[in-house]
Amino acid sequence: GEEGRRWPVSALGSREALEERGAAYPAAEFRLYSRSPLPFPRHLLVSRNYFDLNWVGERRLKNVCVSIDWLPSVAAAERAAPEAAALDEAQKARRDFALQLLDMRGAGSFTRAEVADAVRLAEDVSLSSEDLDEIFAAAPGGPAGELPAAAVAELLTSGRFRAEDKGRYRV
Repeated sequence: GEEGRRWPVSALGSREALEERGAAYPAAEFRLYSRSPLPFPRHLLVSRNYFDLNWVGERRLKNVCVSIDWLPSVAAAERAAPEAAALDEAQKARRDFALQLLDMRGAGSFTRAEVADAVRLAEDVSLSSEDLDEIFAAAPGGPAGELPAAAVAELLTSGRFRAEDKGRYRV
């Protein structure tokens, strides 16, 4: 049925408890009917009360979303190493198209300000001058040059700007 699933708050004690009770599933599996999933990070879950993968046919998504960010054990939490997103060809094509839209000069490369804008738009992170110095110092064009679009694409999918914690979960 399509009735909401009840689950005890104690299930928030572990990701496994949420998944075993059928309360949530990995967001990377979330997809609309006959559509491909998006490359969400592994720590992100979707409640089956929001969208159940067993539903068939077209569905309207609910207009209200609630996000839970929880840390079952502060002692067990630790900073996770950045992890690059694994994109399929269709996702790479959409990312590249988005970069083409951001390339207002049509140069196929990005200035410091344009790289800062792209990172802010994609990751909601404001880069400092020092961050930009580090990025451009390692770039093929050097510190004063511009980053080729391919380098910006790699930067955006590198996971570098996503601070994640092992043991922290989101539903």
